[in-house]
Order: sequence, then C-alpha cells, then structure tokens
Amino acid sequence: MHTSQLIFKLLGAIHGLVGVVLLVVALDKDFQKFCFYKGEDAFVGDLHKNLALFGSSLLIACGAFGFFKPTFAVGAAWLSFLVYLLPSLADLMAGRRFGKFCKECAATFSVRVVAAAALTAVLQHG
Repeated sequence: MHTSQLIFKLLGAIHGLVGVVLLVVALDKDFQKFCFYKGEDAFVGDLHKNLALFGSSLLIACGAFGFFKPTFAVGAAWLSFLVYLLPSLADLMAGRRFGKFCKECAATFSVRVVAAAALTAVLQHG
C-alpha cells in the first residue's frame, strides 16, 4: 500500500467519524431548536434539518467509501459540501438574506471544505 493510499484512507476515516459526530449533534433536540428552527417557520426548519442530516450521512459514506471506492469518497465529500450550501441558495431564491453564520455553522462548513479539498488533493497526487 502506497503512502498516498494510506493517507487517503486515514482522511476518509477521520471525516467519516466527524460525520458521525455532526449527525449526533444535528439530532439533538436543543441544537435543532437553536440552529434550525430559531426564527424560521416549520417548513424551512425541517428543510435545514434534513439537509444537515443528509450532509452528515454523506460524510459518513465518505469514510466508508475511502476504503473501497476512492472516487466515490471524493464525490460524497463534495456532495456533502454542496448539500451544506443548499439552504443558503434557497434563502437567496426566496428573496431572504443569508441566515446566521454561528460557530457551529463555521465548524461544519470548514469540515466539509477540508474533507473535499484534502481528499481531492490526495487522490490527484496518488
């Protein structure tokens, strides 16, 4: 096994574990009230929550695919990033301003960007 393959699998596994943590956080009822439903109607809150759960599930899939299908792992990481951006695009299309960008949002955003960029770079290199 080459070093780049080992690094790729390690990065995939780490981001898969982070996806599990993000999923557990997103399933917390107090966090949902604070992040998804604060100042939003029920439909928009449900949309934000379900997209967050789907994005976290994609990061978990990224960790699993890292061991078997590296290109699928990169695709899952990029798709997780795009799913994260969907609520912002929906708000823009509805004529609303961007929502808040709290510490939790910044953390999940950075995890998704790092996962997509790092896995793409290692796949290109190896």
